[in-house]
Amino acid sequence: MRSYLAEGEAKGYHQRSLVQTRKKWYAMEQRDVPAIFFTILTRGNPRFILNRAGVRPLNMFSLIYPNGHVIEADATELLWALLNSNFSLSRLHSVSRTYGGNTLKVEPRELDNLPVINPLALPDEARQQIKGWIADFYRHRQASVLTRQIDELVEVLLTGETTGTSHSLLPIQPRLLETREDYEGAE
Repeated sequence: MRSYLAEGEAKGYHQRSLVQTRKKWYAMEQRDVPAIFFTILTRGNPRFILNRAGVRPLNMFSLIYPNGHVIEADATELLWALLNSNFSLSRLHSVSRTYGGNTLKVEPRELDNLPVINPLALPDEARQQIKGWIADFYRHRQASVLTRQIDELVEVLLTGETTGTSHSLLPIQPRLLETREDYEGAE
């Protein structure tokens, strides 16, 4: 092991920017399995990915950890569906950089500023309706159907068409995601 590390140092690996942020340059960071992924670079059709397989990616994804309130309320899938709504996806340009060919680059901390509808503030009926649509999605696998349903519901909630009044549950930043401090404490 010592000769392996010495070889890495001889090649200058310990001086590379990514490993310099680690306590031990050769140690991989130990993160919890994320609930949701988002690609750092995306072109044309950005999507948040629900991590149903429970995998831990190495790179190329922003790892999204819903906060404890979202998890306790069993609302991670709701958050995932709302992140994929046109409401949130259309605002990615405001928190990212755009490169040639309509390629977006979204850094992990930039996602903290992405407007998203709070799944915990949804009326119970809306939460149950979304859960039903998600269950249907697992059977038919047509993301466009689920997205259209979510977008229509969000539009109704935003305009207050159901009650004639505006709802206070829309665009918010209530720490739906864990902060860097929340997950760095585990290292």
